[in-house]
Amino acid sequence: STIAISGEVLTIGFGLIVNIVSANIFPIYLTNMAASAYYPFPDQPSVIVPIGDGYLDYQYVPVNSNTNFTFPFTIKYNPATDPNLSILGSIADKCGLTGGPKQDLNIQYNIQLNARVLLFTVPITIGSSANFPCPL
Repeated sequence: STIAISGEVLTIGFGLIVNIVSANIFPIYLTNMAASAYYPFPDQPSVIVPIGDGYLDYQYVPVNSNTNFTFPFTIKYNPATDPNLSILGSIADKCGLTGGPKQDLNIQYNIQLNARVLLFTVPITIGSSANFPCPL
Protein backbone atom coordinates (compact mmCIF):
# COMPACT_ATOMS: atom_id res chain seq x y z
CA SER A 1 0.00 0.00 0.00
CA THR A 2 1.05 3.60 -0.56
CA ILE A 3 0.60 6.33 2.01
CA ALA A 4 0.64 10.08 1.27
CA ILE A 5 -0.37 13.32 2.94
CA SER A 6 -1.60 16.28 0.93
CA GLY A 7 -2.51 19.27 3.06
CA GLU A 8 -4.62 17.77 5.83
CA VAL A 9 -5.81 14.75 3.81
CA LEU A 10 -4.22 11.36 4.45
CA THR A 11 -4.49 8.91 1.56
CA ILE A 12 -3.79 5.18 1.66
CA GLY A 13 -3.79 3.45 -1.70
CA PHE A 14 -4.05 -0.30 -2.08
CA GLY A 15 -5.57 -2.99 -4.29
CA LEU A 16 -8.70 -4.88 -3.34
CA ILE A 17 -8.78 -8.42 -4.69
CA VAL A 18 -12.13 -9.04 -6.39
CA ASN A 19 -13.33 -12.53 -7.30
CA ILE A 20 -16.00 -13.17 -9.93
CA VAL A 21 -17.36 -16.66 -10.55
CA SER A 22 -19.02 -16.67 -13.96
CA ALA A 23 -21.09 -19.55 -15.29
CA ASN A 24 -22.02 -17.53 -18.38
CA ILE A 25 -21.70 -18.96 -21.87
CA PHE A 26 -20.60 -15.52 -23.13
CA PRO A 27 -17.76 -13.36 -21.81
CA ILE A 28 -18.57 -10.23 -19.82
CA TYR A 29 -16.82 -6.91 -20.35
CA LEU A 30 -16.92 -4.63 -17.31
CA THR A 31 -16.15 -0.95 -17.91
CA ASN A 32 -16.09 2.35 -16.04
CA MET A 33 -16.12 0.74 -12.60
CA ALA A 34 -16.32 3.57 -10.05
CA ALA A 35 -16.52 2.84 -6.33
CA SER A 36 -17.32 5.12 -3.40
CA ALA A 37 -16.76 4.01 0.18
CA TYR A 38 -18.28 5.27 3.41
CA TYR A 39 -17.27 4.79 7.03
CA PRO A 40 -19.85 4.80 9.83
CA PHE A 41 -19.34 7.21 12.72
CA PRO A 42 -18.39 5.03 15.70
CA ASP A 43 -20.92 6.73 18.02
CA GLN A 44 -23.65 7.02 15.35
CA PRO A 45 -23.48 4.00 12.97
CA SER A 46 -26.41 5.33 10.94
CA VAL A 47 -24.31 8.37 9.95
CA ILE A 48 -21.82 7.57 7.21
CA VAL A 49 -18.97 9.73 5.91
CA PRO A 50 -17.21 9.45 2.53
CA ILE A 51 -13.88 7.73 3.21
CA GLY A 52 -12.52 6.69 -0.18
CA ASP A 53 -12.95 5.75 -3.79
CA GLY A 54 -11.56 3.73 -6.64
CA TYR A 55 -11.77 3.37 -10.40
CA LEU A 56 -11.01 0.65 -12.92
CA ASP A 57 -11.54 1.33 -16.60
CA TYR A 58 -11.87 -2.23 -17.91
CA GLN A 59 -12.02 -5.85 -16.81
CA TYR A 60 -12.63 -8.90 -18.98
CA VAL A 61 -14.48 -11.87 -17.40
CA PRO A 62 -14.04 -15.05 -19.46
CA VAL A 63 -16.69 -17.70 -20.12
CA ASN A 64 -17.22 -20.23 -17.29
CA SER A 65 -14.48 -18.80 -15.15
CA ASN A 66 -13.32 -18.05 -11.65
CA THR A 67 -11.60 -14.70 -12.17
CA ASN A 68 -9.58 -12.64 -9.69
CA PHE A 69 -8.51 -9.07 -10.38
CA THR A 70 -7.16 -6.16 -8.40
CA PHE A 71 -9.36 -3.10 -8.00
CA PRO A 72 -7.30 0.02 -7.19
CA PHE A 73 -8.74 1.78 -4.16
CA THR A 74 -7.79 4.77 -2.03
CA ILE A 75 -8.84 5.53 1.52
CA LYS A 76 -8.97 9.30 2.01
CA TYR A 77 -9.15 10.59 5.54
CA ASN A 78 -10.03 14.27 5.84
CA PRO A 79 -10.26 15.70 9.38
CA ALA A 80 -12.75 18.30 8.11
CA THR A 81 -15.36 15.52 7.81
CA ASP A 82 -14.45 14.13 11.25
CA PRO A 83 -14.86 17.04 13.69
CA ASN A 84 -14.49 14.91 16.85
CA LEU A 85 -11.72 12.74 15.33
CA SER A 86 -13.86 9.72 16.18
CA ILE A 87 -13.33 8.13 12.75
CA LEU A 88 -9.55 8.56 13.04
CA GLY A 89 -9.69 7.04 16.54
CA SER A 90 -11.78 4.11 15.31
CA ILE A 91 -9.43 3.41 12.40
CA ALA A 92 -6.37 3.71 14.68
CA ASP A 93 -7.96 1.27 17.16
CA LYS A 94 -8.87 -1.24 14.44
CA CYS A 95 -5.40 -1.00 12.90
CA GLY A 96 -3.80 -1.85 16.25
CA LEU A 97 -2.11 1.55 16.53
CA THR A 98 -3.43 2.18 20.05
CA GLY A 99 -2.05 -1.04 21.55
CA GLY A 100 -5.01 -3.34 20.96
CA PRO A 101 -5.20 -6.22 18.49
CA LYS A 102 -5.77 -5.51 14.79
CA GLN A 103 -9.35 -5.86 13.63
CA ASP A 104 -10.99 -5.69 10.24
CA LEU A 105 -12.25 -2.34 8.96
CA ASN A 106 -15.90 -2.26 7.92
CA ILE A 107 -17.00 0.05 5.13
CA GLN A 108 -20.14 0.54 3.12
CA TYR A 109 -19.72 0.99 -0.60
CA ASN A 110 -21.42 1.64 -3.92
CA ILE A 111 -19.98 0.51 -7.23
CA GLN A 112 -21.31 1.81 -10.52
CA LEU A 113 -20.25 0.00 -13.69
CA ASN A 114 -21.29 -0.99 -17.18
CA ALA A 115 -21.52 -4.68 -18.04
CA ARG A 116 -21.52 -5.71 -21.68
CA VAL A 117 -22.54 -9.15 -22.93
CA LEU A 118 -22.66 -9.59 -26.69
CA LEU A 119 -24.13 -6.32 -28.02
CA PHE A 120 -25.94 -5.27 -24.85
CA THR A 121 -24.51 -2.91 -22.24
CA VAL A 122 -26.31 -2.57 -18.92
CA PRO A 123 -25.49 0.01 -16.24
CA ILE A 124 -25.33 -1.61 -12.81
CA THR A 125 -25.09 -0.19 -9.28
CA ILE A 126 -24.04 -2.47 -6.45
CA GLY A 127 -24.29 -1.39 -2.83
CA SER A 128 -23.08 -3.43 0.10
CA SER A 129 -20.56 -3.52 2.92
CA ALA A 130 -17.19 -5.16 3.24
CA ASN A 131 -14.73 -6.12 5.95
CA PHE A 132 -11.04 -6.12 5.18
CA PRO A 133 -7.77 -6.07 7.13
CA CYS A 134 -6.29 -2.67 7.92
CA PRO A 135 -3.79 -1.89 5.13
CA LEU A 136 -1.32 -0.25 7.56
